[in-house]
Amino acid sequence: MSYYQHRWNVGIDSPVYKAQQAALRAARTVDVPTTFICGDADACTLPAVSRNVERFYTAGYERIELAGVGHFPHREQPTAVADLILRFVFPGSIEGVADQSVREQSHEQRP
Repeated sequence: MSYYQHRWNVGIDSPVYKAQQAALRAARTVDVPTTFICGDADACTLPAVSRNVERFYTAGYERIELAGVGHFPHREQPTAVADLILRFVFPGSIEGVADQSVREQSHEQRP
């Protein structure tokens, strides 16, 4: 629970997260290719939080929203998430994602 209180700046800050928070504040961009997988039914971290953030990802950002999925995409749609990870790690080796509920919003900037 303290993680969520810390994350949303409610309650007392835990010293456990101070170093982590300082590193996050200092970082201006993510400089490695990034694929972000979320569920469109996530009520803990609303999907809107991860929209329109491409400017923070200098090496490419792909945002994938899974339809009808909540806060734990890897548990709720394990095959789709596994396929997406394989596609990310081995580009071009997987033609399609097994689960038809995947909607992609891709912002490719990879070299």
